Amino acid sequence: MGLKSNRLVNKPHVQLCQLDIPDEGLKVHLKGYGWVKVFRLAGKNGRTDYIGTSRLDLTTGQVKAYFERRWSIEVMHKELKQTCGFGRCQSSTGRAGRNHIGLSFIALLRKHRRRRIEHTTPYQQDWQVIKPAIQLALANALKF
Repeated sequence: MGLKSNRLVNKPHVQLCQLDIPDEGLKVHLKGYGWVKVFRLAGKNGRTDYIGTSRLDLTTGQVKAYFERRWSIEVMHKELKQTCGFGRCQSSTGRAGRNHIGLSFIALLRKHRRRRIEHTTPYQQDWQVIKPAIQLALANALKF
């Protein structure tokens, strides 16, 4: 889990940013949660991320790998919601909701496969669908 730098740990309570966290991580007691192992990861842009895990046996390399996988999953959920209509389901029955979720995932997979072939981004792909409709509407509007 990602932690903010001002999160209180240990007793007496101190902020994460005030601790000297070694490369192999530091076992701390998170206020309101319990014992976790915290890692400090430095980003390329100079940003510092604090990552906590309840699995006290993980190494820094394993935590980085999990963190990178987690980020790709978050990107996938964002794309699913923004480009496949996942968040706009207004069904009142469970079956219709499940159908909507399944069809959204199928749409995402097909868009992803097509995007790999065409070497485009999700937003360029959506624009390729919308652009001809806008051009046609403007051409019809300018005829009058």
